Amino acid sequence: MQFGAIGISAVGESAIYQGGSEWADWWVRSIGEVAASLCDEGGVPAGMLNHFHTLYADPTYWTSTIAFTVALARRAPRW
Repeated sequence: MQFGAIGISAVGESAIYQGGSEWADWWVRSIGEVAASLCDEGGVPAGMLNHFHTLYADPTYWTSTIAFTVALARRAPRW
């Protein structure tokens, strides 16, 4: 026997930031730590990393982090 779900809801949050910000700098430094592996093992072209660095230094470029999402529900009562 299956029971449905009630009270279903979800919310997601993401930080939005611009190139040259502290968030952008954190990403540049983090990607820098794994750049060689991304190119050698992950198939990421060096030109793509160069483009990433250009965008993340440009204060007119805005982007966001991944969205963190939470979903909630309750099991419907058995009547």
